[in-house]
This record gives sequence, structure tokens and C-alpha cells, in this order.
Amino acid sequence: MMPKYPVYILSKGRWDACTTADFLIEDKVNFRIAVEPQEADLYIEKYGKDRIIVTPEAFSEQKLGPVPVRNFIRDHSQAEGHQWHWQLDDDLKQIYYYTKGKGSRVNAGEAFKKIEQFSDMYSNIGIIGLSSKVFAFSKSKPFQVNQQVYGCILFNNSVPHRWRCLGEDTDMTLQVLSGHLCTVSMNVYVFDTVTSGSNKGGNCDLYKDDGRLQRTKVLMKNWPHLITMSKKWGRPNHDLGHIWKKFDFPLIRK
Repeated sequence: MMPKYPVYILSKGRWDACTTADFLIEDKVNFRIAVEPQEADLYIEKYGKDRIIVTPEAFSEQKLGPVPVRNFIRDHSQAEGHQWHWQLDDDLKQIYYYTKGKGSRVNAGEAFKKIEQFSDMYSNIGIIGLSSKVFAFSKSKPFQVNQQVYGCILFNNSVPHRWRCLGEDTDMTLQVLSGHLCTVSMNVYVFDTVTSGSNKGGNCDLYKDDGRLQRTKVLMKNWPHLITMSKKWGRPNHDLGHIWKKFDFPLIRK
């Protein structure tokens, strides 16, 4: 079962460790990897030219992390005429189906197709995605409305907002919700990832030293009425626990 909408992976510095691409190949799901020009040959050597799309410039020096590449992917999918598109981080390992607190490995194409079918039933979803396997044991509902979406995202191309700053997944979720569109976090399908910080590349350099503090400051500047700073595991972080209940509008069936 193949997804209806195109699947993109955004990747940096992981041409030899792009676990998302590896398991999608195993699951026979078509995808493309968006990479910066200075790394294109390395990715092409590993995954083939047909699976690689190259950004028009190297965005690394902008210090915005994946933001420019996310916008590039969105524009690329729209140029091809797609109504929605998938954006996947490059450190996913597998997709699981979870029910009654137990998970089993499932083909990614099957999971993506089911989520697309769910999204097509409603008229007011802006973004929808899988939740993390880390939290799966605590979820009693198959999905939650108006929660943060990250990591493995199905994006509605009619959403007017752009990815724009550090902490881009939090910022985009809040942009969508503030525009009175719903977000959906699926709990019945979850993603597993490589242990944070154990894989080179990605955002490792961006969030070292005071990177996490700078991310929190940017989010607080953009959302002063919503986001506060806290400390988690001995480092600064943005406090989101109180936010989501403020957005209590429901899904609307077509």
C-alpha cells in the first residue's frame, strides 16, 4: 500500500546514516531526500540520483536549522501540484501500530495511507502526524486533536504559514492552531527514532552550547502570551504543557 501524497526526507550530514531512508527502502515506499548542494554527491552515491533533490543553495550558514529546507520541500511539492506532502526527519527507525499499550512493527506505506485517509475525512486539518514511540505507552486515545506535531508530518499545502524560526515544529503547530485549523497527533501509529545525540549530523551542532536557550528565546519572542521557559534535565527548555488546551475547537467532517 503506497501513500497518496509524496514523501520527503530532510537530511544533513547523514548520507551514511539516514535511517529513515533505509527503512523506507525496506518497506518499499517511494521517497525523495532534500539535501544541500555541498552534500549532494555523497547522498547520490548512497541512494541514487532519482531519490535526491538538491536545494538551490547551502542554507547552513543561516543558522536556522532545517527551516529553509522545510520551506523548499513545501514549495517543491506545490510546484508538482500536490495538495499535501509528507516531511520526515532523517533519524526515524521504524513505524509501529499501537493499541492497548502494545506495539507491533507496521509497513510505513500502510501507516501513511491510513493517516491520509483519516485526514481526507475532515475539512479543517492543517497538519497531522505520528506521535513518538517514547510516549506511546501513556496514550489511551487513538489520536489527539490540537497537539504539537513533529518528526513525521503530513502537511496541508493550503496552509498559508511558512516555517520560520528555531523550534520550527512548535512554531508551525502554533501558527496552524492560531489560524483556527486543527492539528492531529496520531497515537495508533507512532515512529521510533535513533537515540537523541547518538547520530552525527542533523541539528546536533545547532543545539550545542547555548542553542537550546536561543531556541527557547525565539519561541518566547514569537509567542510571548503562550510560551514560558523552564528547565528540563538540567537545561533550558520551552514549557508547552499548558498550551494545547487553549485550542479547543473540534475537527469538522466533510
